[in-house]
Amino acid sequence: MKEKENDLEVRLETVKDKEKFLKTEDKRLELEKQQLYTARENLQALKDEIDNIEDVESEVEVLKSAKCAVERRKNEVAVNRDNLKEQQLEMQKDIDELGILSSRLKDQWKQFICERHSFLEFVEKYKSCKNCREVTRDFVLSNFQIPDLQV
Repeated sequence: MKEKENDLEVRLETVKDKEKFLKTEDKRLELEKQQLYTARENLQALKDEIDNIEDVESEVEVLKSAKCAVERRKNEVAVNRDNLKEQQLEMQKDIDELGILSSRLKDQWKQFICERHSFLEFVEKYKSCKNCREVTRDFVLSNFQIPDLQV
């Protein structure tokens, strides 16, 4: 009987050890399950973060493209501004030249009026001369009819 008791005790001890092992194994499996769940959550968080990074990278590419377009436009504007300044300088130069030409033309016109007046006085003077009268009269009656010009 003792042997049976000992045998039962050994079996009981074995069953208790197995129960203890199974409880430990359950705890270990539960812990692994929790770790897997946590790992899955971390993995999903990483995937979400990667998606966000990809979205940001895409936006950065769009911004880089826009920046390049702005730089090109800025360069075009600078070139156009330089061309405009050059054209303005040329126009101012032309305006200055026109002012000089206008002034010269006005001076020449005044000189022409004075010379015409002197010439007409000369013709009047010779009209009264008996010897020159015929020649002067023929000259005045010719196509030398100049309208009265004003300064």
